[in-house]
Amino acid sequence: MTEKNEDSRILEEEVKGVIPAIAWENKGPLQCGLVFATHIIIVAFFSSKIAQFAGAIRTPDYHIMKKAWAKFEHKSTGEILKNKQYKCYIIPYSSVTHMRTAETGRIRKRSILHIYTPGQVYVFTCTVRAETLGKDIGELLCGSGIRFSKGE
Repeated sequence: MTEKNEDSRILEEEVKGVIPAIAWENKGPLQCGLVFATHIIIVAFFSSKIAQFAGAIRTPDYHIMKKAWAKFEHKSTGEILKNKQYKCYIIPYSSVTHMRTAETGRIRKRSILHIYTPGQVYVFTCTVRAETLGKDIGELLCGSGIRFSKGE
């Protein structure tokens, strides 16, 4: 398959769902959406630095942000990847070895999601209990072949 065919295939994949998260970069916390498509995960950051920082600081409600991202479900990934409002990078399912979640916080429960690839570990924080995050990710990964574990 040529590179051009691969690029067009990625742009035409169907979005299964989006998990709102906070990524910890060297610049600090940045709000993002983990877009689960047919064969890839897109990590979409807002292009506006103000939106990124403000969204991560005020810790948006998981369910409200999930509804906001729902407008992309069952559409092509090209709507996110070509949108100038987002800066994105792609994690192919084929490079993900496994994923796991862990819960943190005594009063305000948060979940930490780790995505493992042979060369890197991606870490995201979600403002929701681990049970809810595990259920949502389990539904999105159905049939992908990625091993997912909840807990420690």
